[in-house]
Amino acid sequence: MSMNDDDILRGLADLKQGDGADDLVARSLVDAALEHARRTPPGPSDLLVARMTRDARRASQQRRWKDRMAWTGLAAACLVGLGVGLADPGGLIGGASYAPDGIGGGYEFEFAGAVE
Repeated sequence: MSMNDDDILRGLADLKQGDGADDLVARSLVDAALEHARRTPPGPSDLLVARMTRDARRASQQRRWKDRMAWTGLAAACLVGLGVGLADPGGLIGGASYAPDGIGGGYEFEFAGAVE
């Protein structure tokens, strides 16, 4: 905005009469408010903080419930494994034969005589 001498004289005359002083003060207050708003970062409102806290609590409760169920399942599986291992139902575990010939099926010693 370029100002010539007439604009400056008209502005000074308005200031002397008192008409332009209120406008000048209002503009300077608006400028000061805008400058203050530029320099200070915006902060979240109390309502937003309350919503975020509520959502975080709800998510952590669901996560805790899922974690608790996973640990409960793991503990149950451990107890079942111990129960089966200690009880040996029907002699299934104690009666099993773990001889080397039963495991391999005889294929690993098929060519043993040819190598020697």
